[in-house]
Amino acid sequence: MRRRLGQLLAFFCAASGSAWAAEADTTALRGMAGAGMADGLELGSARRAPAAMLLDVDYAAQVELGFGDGLRPMGVMKDTRTSDFGAAVLYTSEWADRAADVDDLPGWLPADAELPTDDSWSQTTRLSFGYGAGELVIPDGGQMREVRRFAVGVSAVYERVDSSLSGLNQAVELDVGLAGRPTGLLTVAATARDLLPTGERLPSAELGICWLARPTLKLVADGSWDRAYEGEPWGGRAGLELTAAEAVPLRVGYAVEGDTQRLGVGLGIEDQKARLDYAINVITVGPKATRDDPAFITHSVALRVQL
Repeated sequence: MRRRLGQLLAFFCAASGSAWAAEADTTALRGMAGAGMADGLELGSARRAPAAMLLDVDYAAQVELGFGDGLRPMGVMKDTRTSDFGAAVLYTSEWADRAADVDDLPGWLPADAELPTDDSWSQTTRLSFGYGAGELVIPDGGQMREVRRFAVGVSAVYERVDSSLSGLNQAVELDVGLAGRPTGLLTVAATARDLLPTGERLPSAELGICWLARPTLKLVADGSWDRAYEGEPWGGRAGLELTAAEAVPLRVGYAVEGDTQRLGVGLGIEDQKARLDYAINVITVGPKATRDDPAFITHSVALRVQL
């Protein structure tokens, strides 16, 4: 069981788009199984789509905690309201104590030996910035909201992992993205990730759409290509957010990324200045799952403050 859990966690880290464990989706996106990269209002766009975050005129901060596959605090702040140039900073840290993946061991072990434990501390600092143009006003519930038609964005990433088995590893990477609004209620975003030829992470790409079908209903879908996925390099995610009673966003989503499958469910409660979110993910590895060991579960909670 312990060895199986270690392998599942390793697959999940690859399926998140990075071989480094610290950086993960924000709670709202996890509620939709990671779908929603093109939703610039969500602070997860600071990581997944640096251009999409420029399409929405916003100034907000968020702190959150993930657990179930380690302990992962996260903080992010975004300002795209001060001018047409905007920026966000995101910091994530993770403490994890996991059974090591057999492929990561430096030597060999007897067949019946228990896998050693890998104690790791991962940190990620990301600075996302860009430029948005073309003002547009769209309906948002009973009010009107200012948005932009087109944006370009860049993310610079520094990652550090201190592992008891593999020692200290560091990496610097660069993401570049484009985003636009064919109509006021439809957003399309694309991001090319890990473009520096450092060899630490494999290049990948994502394309996503976000459609505000109704003032209370948001539909999102993403497609991705990433050679770090186990099995096929292709992935897809889809989800929806339905706001009940004008204050309770309900989220659900499903993702297939290589061999990994993920189901997400989330909910929140919000007013004009703050929102509290919770998400749960059930993660399994397709045909590798068994009836006795089908999946593992992660949880995440977040507090967002509108500044």
